[in-house]
Amino acid sequence: GPFPVTVVGDSAASVAALHTPLVRTDGFPPVPAPIPNDPAQPTAYLMSLVATTAPARLTLGTTPFDNGTEVLFGANPLYTRQDFSADVVFAGYGLDAPEHGFDDYAGLDVRGKIVVALWGFPPGSPSEMAAHLNSDKGRMAQDRGALGLITLSTPTLEKLVPWPSMAGRMDEPAYTWIGPDGRPYSAAPNLAFGGTLGPKAAAALFAGAPKSFDAILAEASQQGGKPKG
Repeated sequence: GPFPVTVVGDSAASVAALHTPLVRTDGFPPVPAPIPNDPAQPTAYLMSLVATTAPARLTLGTTPFDNGTEVLFGANPLYTRQDFSADVVFAGYGLDAPEHGFDDYAGLDVRGKIVVALWGFPPGSPSEMAAHLNSDKGRMAQDRGALGLITLSTPTLEKLVPWPSMAGRMDEPAYTWIGPDGRPYSAAPNLAFGGTLGPKAAAALFAGAPKSFDAILAEASQQGGKPKG
């Protein structure tokens, strides 16, 4: 990346043993209740919030962005204190599945760095398979040794959820369950940070890079377009 990204933020987490469905207010179905005395089922859910006592902030180079403005990142129950700086590496759509024709990490060393990737998948991709891979990007970044994953909002995403609506969700709690080992479940437990950049922050990130964010979006909008890092 053209410069380091610095992340500062706190999470507040609380555990509650629940034996009735957890009510959701964000439009998603209720979280199912655990089955008592079933060792394969979670015994409790974890609700995490971004701490209001220490407003989260992400700095691109020397430009700070407060959480909920042009950047959005939620609470991480495995890393409740986030305070680090790392270089960024652009990895196209962030898809690591060469067997399906997606090889965005080819030639990239992302160990100890923050991966930056476009939301979604290339136009014209088989939708069911691509949607599954899109949901697995955190694990892919983790398996490559990345410290974190930043997702770049795209025009396609903004048609589904306009950025102001997305940014307004920063105060909403995140839910997961407690596994048999007593730890909160995560598909990518070694990934310390995940966040999303809005259009202005994404443009700032690529300022001074060989390609502007607008140029990357133009390439990505083409049928089968796969911008390279």
